[in-house]
Amino acid sequence: MDGIHMDSEATTGAMAQMDEAGGAMNTAWGEVSTRLSALSGRLGQGELGAAYMDGHRRPATDTATAVDRHCSHPGQMAAMGHQCVGLYQTADQNGAAALSAAEPPPLA
Repeated sequence: MDGIHMDSEATTGAMAQMDEAGGAMNTAWGEVSTRLSALSGRLGQGELGAAYMDGHRRPATDTATAVDRHCSHPGQMAAMGHQCVGLYQTADQNGAAALSAAEPPPLA
């Protein structure tokens, strides 16, 4: 066989699992992020705490931003995968229709 064949059902199932895992990861990170934000109000009290916060705030914010961004990746990949399945199915149907409509050349 030339080309590729996509198992559309299996691929759709895999994309659904990826989306579900990404959703669970996003929910779990949201809970952690909320707890961290709640704790940050307690940090930085007093002279020593303020000095600590100067070095802590930016790396903590950068890390949280990166985790937020990465938590969206599985859902984005799953959406792209679902789109690819649809495109593959459309191309397969169009190819089959074109082959069915084609008339063979006359035999010599």
